[in-house]
Amino acid sequence: MTHSRSKKKLMRPTDYTRGPWDTEGVTILYAAPSAEDAIPMIEIRANVTESGWDTVAFVESSWPGAKNNARLIASAPALLDALLDIKRLAEKSGDHEADPFTLLNLIAGYARAAIAQATKE
Repeated sequence: MTHSRSKKKLMRPTDYTRGPWDTEGVTILYAAPSAEDAIPMIEIRANVTESGWDTVAFVESSWPGAKNNARLIASAPALLDALLDIKRLAEKSGDHEADPFTLLNLIAGYARAAIAQATKE
């Protein structure tokens, strides 16, 4: 029996809307046929400038934990950047000139910063 391996296309760092993303408490009413059907939403935005922004996602604000979920979604670019930095540092672990304790401290720092942004700790 032969198995064929499908090649998954890996996401490149340029395949997503660049950060930072925010929620900034923005709540809008989702377009509905009538005002009675409107749903309050938290908008996750990117590329915020004076002339506008790109909408990345909406989270229905009435769900439990909606603000925390929106904040977690908005932190996605920063989390990806931290993981890419951690990967880069981890790949240096075989470098004879790299101090492993320094690398671990740097990795822990990137991880702490990313977690703090995602959880607002």
